[in-house]
Amino acid sequence: MGEASKQSVRSPFADGALHRVLLLWAAPVLLTLGGCHTADIASVPVPVPPTLLAYWTSESMRMDGQLQESVWAHAQAYPLSFSLADSPAARPPTEAGTVRLAWDAECLYAAFEFQDSDVIEEGDADQLQQQRTGDVAELFLKPVGASWYWEFHATPRSRHSAFFFPSRGRAGLPSNFDYQLALETGARVEGTLNEWSDQDQGWTVEIAIPLRELTVQGHAFDPRSGYRVLAARYNYARILPAPELSSAPRLPRTAFHDHDHYGILLFQDPSNGVGTTPRPSSANQKKL
Repeated sequence: MGEASKQSVRSPFADGALHRVLLLWAAPVLLTLGGCHTADIASVPVPVPPTLLAYWTSESMRMDGQLQESVWAHAQAYPLSFSLADSPAARPPTEAGTVRLAWDAECLYAAFEFQDSDVIEEGDADQLQQQRTGDVAELFLKPVGASWYWEFHATPRSRHSAFFFPSRGRAGLPSNFDYQLALETGARVEGTLNEWSDQDQGWTVEIAIPLRELTVQGHAFDPRSGYRVLAARYNYARILPAPELSSAPRLPRTAFHDHDHYGILLFQDPSNGVGTTPRPSSANQKKL
């Protein structure tokens, strides 16, 4: 895991539980949903599920796309990759992207950085299926042992969406997209939005997801609760022959709702935070 492997983490898969979870990943699920691209392939290797580490922070986190908080300087940047089906030789995306994760007593945070020569966002409202209107960063979260999961979007205009799926068997229904959640996002664009004739540098976006929103179904969110995670990207650009879809971790096939192949979310122990102050007391914890 590089630098992250040196940090103290708590795994929700202790005492052999990870082995039992891995057995469930022997049969990949192929599912096509609205807003989810799926590559056609008969057989691809099944990768070992990776871990993604959320670093602890007690800083005041500002969702502005600037990534100025010290936690982002220490958090591991996970590269987004094509699926094994789309690129068996592990060819990298034409324009690179990374995601970092952090958490505190109030929120889970994600910070995306994208190289992008043509930043596009033709929509300008929250709660759209943002992948249909331009470039978008996506984050998927699923509790281990539960059927439900969330999909979060963030755009170059700082617009956002939150979708809730009771299960894949109920995915695609109108109620999935009517979900209301107090999400906060902030983006910064280096270039000219929606101007195809010039060359942009890229964009960054931060997402804050209140933990209270993730526990309303009765599943706790803490280092022992067990969550799977996927970060993903839709990249539209004039230089591309087709929009590029990438993710972290790398998937067997480009199916963002195939949560059997999401990564395992680990949490940095608050007592061993790097570059952060001690964990705040409940009396002075910030509120989103």
